[in-house]
Amino acid sequence: MRSYLEIYESLKETTNGRFTTLEVIKIFKSEDGNWVGSPDQLRQIASVSHELTGIRVGACSGCQISAVNNLCRWLDNHEQNILNQITLQKAVKPKVKA
Repeated sequence: MRSYLEIYESLKETTNGRFTTLEVIKIFKSEDGNWVGSPDQLRQIASVSHELTGIRVGACSGCQISAVNNLCRWLDNHEQNILNQITLQKAVKPKVKA
């Protein structure tokens, strides 16, 4: 199972769409449900939702919208901690012995 940091990083990776999956989720939240992503990004969100909750997302549009909303809530709850963790990792780089 991946850590929250690994999941967050995978959402920031570019896909074949115009926006990263993380950007699509934030647009969805700010635009009150306006979906601008690709079907592949929706499948990625369903996969991440399943990984986080253990509950498989149904194929209907309502189930998929619910998965996006759940991921929005997950980001609201965990994004700041993840960003702090990234900052700490960049600040504390391990010293390489020769």
